[in-house]
Amino acid sequence: MKNKAQKKVLIIIGIILIIIAILAYVLSLFIDNNDVSENPNTGTNNSDITKEDEVTTDFTLLENERVFFGLNDIINHYLDSIMVEDTDELMIMLDEEYLTENNITTSNLYNYINHNYANAAYTPKEIYYNPNSDVTYYFIDGYVMNYTVSTTVFTPHVKFLVIVDESTNRYILRPINTDNLESYIESYNVKTRELTTGNALTTRTISEEEKITTYLSEFMNFLISEPEASYELLTDSKKREYGSVTNFESQVPDIYESLSSIVFSYASSEEENRTVYSVKDNKQNSITIYEYGIMNYQISF
Repeated sequence: MKNKAQKKVLIIIGIILIIIAILAYVLSLFIDNNDVSENPNTGTNNSDITKEDEVTTDFTLLENERVFFGLNDIINHYLDSIMVEDTDELMIMLDEEYLTENNITTSNLYNYINHNYANAAYTPKEIYYNPNSDVTYYFIDGYVMNYTVSTTVFTPHVKFLVIVDESTNRYILRPINTDNLESYIESYNVKTRELTTGNALTTRTISEEEKITTYLSEFMNFLISEPEASYELLTDSKKREYGSVTNFESQVPDIYESLSSIVFSYASSEEENRTVYSVKDNKQNSITIYEYGIMNYQISF
């Protein structure tokens, strides 16, 4: 009996040891699998990821004002370089792939550059970019005001692509010729670009007063050069006061004379999805600006 009892105990102990060994083996497999670092988006081993995989293709509207106005400065520097025909600077700024695709050299550069942009100023209205990426692609849609002695020419929907290497902050740009920016973005071959030479993106901070002045100046410029565009900047209630764009345009000279883009005083407040600026210009007009995003606003006076 004693031997049988001892055998039974040994069998039970053996079974327990086998179970422990099996559990230890399973646990080791689990630990090994979790030691392999994975990309949360692809489930692939990070050691197998090339630099190209680090570029995200999801695009969203840019809300960073400092970057927005820094990109604005880049485009205007490009236009200024066209005006003075600084060929070397233009060749540095333009994307090498763009130059190659179009067989552009220093000798034929100005066959591909729009000379109508000489003595011009650019204003971006929408900028889309890919966040959380080593290389950032900024697709920019805005307008050009071309100034001459006798007239001002308004050209809407002038588009550019600016690519920034986040590790060096260097950038390159290319003009975009498309009617549908969204489709262009979706089809564009986004990839890593290592930029070690050329100019660097410099961001710029503007104060609330500068921003208000920018909005008022834009509205006033449109009154003269593109009245319909200034009408589209009005609030819905202000549009109803004029009844139609035709009636508004008939009153443009009086509106232009009565308003000023110089800020005398202002106050700001936040309302759900917008910032409200209550402004007095230096002619003591009361003006309200409803800001929904950068360069996205409505105005009433």
